[in-house]
Amino acid sequence: MKYANFTIGQVEAVFNKLGGETGVHAFLRGELEVKQVEKPVRIEFTVQGTGLTAESWISTLESSGHKIGDWARNVLGQPDYDANHRLEAGKEYKVVLLRGKEVTRDSDRTTKNLKAIAIKEFGESSVSGLKGELALLIRTKFSNSELEQMGLWYIAVPHEPIVDSDDDPRVLYSNRRDGESWVSAGYAGPGYFWDGRGAFAFLVS
Repeated sequence: MKYANFTIGQVEAVFNKLGGETGVHAFLRGELEVKQVEKPVRIEFTVQGTGLTAESWISTLESSGHKIGDWARNVLGQPDYDANHRLEAGKEYKVVLLRGKEVTRDSDRTTKNLKAIAIKEFGESSVSGLKGELALLIRTKFSNSELEQMGLWYIAVPHEPIVDSDDDPRVLYSNRRDGESWVSAGYAGPGYFWDGRGAFAFLVS
């Protein structure tokens, strides 16, 4: 047999994909077209780090009409933000979005698993360089109407979590709701998964 490395089960799976015996015969007669499934087009863009403190960012966001959720404000008020989550001022960062719907099972859409997917697809640096400021830059870069055009309700940044005042790990994200522009903070515990209506930002070279 020419394809001896394939098991009977794998051959049956191919038959099933083609629609069983009827589909296989139709394919051999040239009556059935098998289309290659393409990966979704990725959204890529660049932002420039500011290195602003949390206090300066809060002022900048609010003066621009953005809302800041209670937990996002809480996270920005933690010393960890200013110490570890500011990007280098003036440096350009290339960002790629992984859409939530690309990860089909809800249970696989945890912060931990999303990082693992990004490392596999884009490399270790796609995750290791993430900072909370990226979520704030994304909020000021895209309007709600632009998020809607992209089919997204939110863009989250799976950065190293910042522990809030209740000792819960959280990550920052930009989102739209009730016609308003928000910066929020989502729980990033190991058992929490994100819904498929948003996207997740990672860095690429």
